[in-house]
Amino acid sequence: MSGSVEDAKSQGYRFDARRLSMLNTMLERILKDIKPDKKEIERLTACSNELMSRLRSVVPKNVEIITAGSIAHGTHLKGSSDIDIFMLFPKEQDERAMEKKALEFAKRIVNRKKNESYEIKYAEHPYLRLFLGDLDVNADIVPAFKIRDASEMGSAVDRTQLHTEFIVSHLSEKQKDEVRLLKYMLEQHGIYGAEAITEGFSGYLCELLIYYYGSFAKLIEGFARLSPPVALYPTSRSVAIGKELGELVKRFGSGFIVIDPTDKGRNVAANVSIESLSRLALLSRELLKHPVRKVFFGPEYEEVDAFSKLSRFEKITGTKRYAIIMQLDDIAEDILWQQMKRLKNRLESELSRYGFAPMLSLQALEKDKGAIVFFIDRSAKHIDVVQGPSAFMAGASEKFARVHSARALSSVLKADKLVYLEKPKYATPEILIKVLLNRKQDIPTHIRKGSIKVLTGRMPNLYAQIVYQRLVFATSI
Repeated sequence: MSGSVEDAKSQGYRFDARRLSMLNTMLERILKDIKPDKKEIERLTACSNELMSRLRSVVPKNVEIITAGSIAHGTHLKGSSDIDIFMLFPKEQDERAMEKKALEFAKRIVNRKKNESYEIKYAEHPYLRLFLGDLDVNADIVPAFKIRDASEMGSAVDRTQLHTEFIVSHLSEKQKDEVRLLKYMLEQHGIYGAEAITEGFSGYLCELLIYYYGSFAKLIEGFARLSPPVALYPTSRSVAIGKELGELVKRFGSGFIVIDPTDKGRNVAANVSIESLSRLALLSRELLKHPVRKVFFGPEYEEVDAFSKLSRFEKITGTKRYAIIMQLDDIAEDILWQQMKRLKNRLESELSRYGFAPMLSLQALEKDKGAIVFFIDRSAKHIDVVQGPSAFMAGASEKFARVHSARALSSVLKADKLVYLEKPKYATPEILIKVLLNRKQDIPTHIRKGSIKVLTGRMPNLYAQIVYQRLVFATSI
């Protein structure tokens, strides 16, 4: 898709007739398990219609009520029970006043007699999440402004109505099923969803990719030969080349760009990490060679005796595990994940600086419990080797000697370089980690400082399970 497309074609990244038949047979069988049946679709449709009717009875006539999201697009998976309903207000209204009115209207439709409850959630606008207890269905009731195109957009949430219009009018029923298959496969491999914890492919991006390539099989062929940087235009099913591609890469700061058909200034793939993109490329090449369920579904994860499996990984890699477990505040998962990531990166940087570079770093999160784990192949050191300047650099070498001679165990010359052998400031990774974590000001806001523990031995089972799950993901390529 970049300048190397022709080279890739010559490598034969195409399904032959036999493998394409195998793929289609497998996909047909999987689709039967993941596509909602007629009864489920009718139930969700009836529920959605009833909620929309309730809203229409309380909002002014100039407020339009629509459905959005995967259920409205017809690309949702079996068992999905989240309905997205949008209240579209006239653009001329004040935004804060609109938000206040919207929440008042949404609260008025909650029926306590039907075991319904709600909570207020926050994105670009506050919105109401309605829990329909008797039906085991959740509905997000979201305020937005009615717009005709992206130029009228006040916030990103306004764009959602345009997404629904595009997908409903452009995807065929067969393609909607293939979106379901793509979502499900990505989910099995841990790269479905644009959230910070995943940095993968959103539902809307999956829909656009199926539309761009035309089918699941063509998408697999395309990603098997993907060579970033690449920029796709779904509307025209074309790619940017030359100067245009370079400008887009610079503009979006990404090597994988999918231009939103409803907003030319947006990259729908902005949240896809290079690792997630690489995983799909590797998965696609494997599926081309072996179009079988084992490849489609990926590695199995078993929670049985997770700790012993972590210990086995230590043994076969010759590393030692340093686990930091912690309690977290009850806030949005994305925020917690980003705070943990910043802490992990800071610790990893300092460990590397002092000679304990981790072979593998993991972070795991489950509700209010978090863990950061380093596998390090050096559990202790007895000396720091500090190399100075050339002996012929008189001023610099004398200054170096003044700073280091007092704590040096010995000094040697390596050719013209003065080298001091010093007792290490931190003899083990554990000591360094504990020192760093004792700097309370460096601990992110939503990590409960008093709950942090550093473990090198056994860890509580729940933490072992969530860490092992991340280990399976990290080492399954």
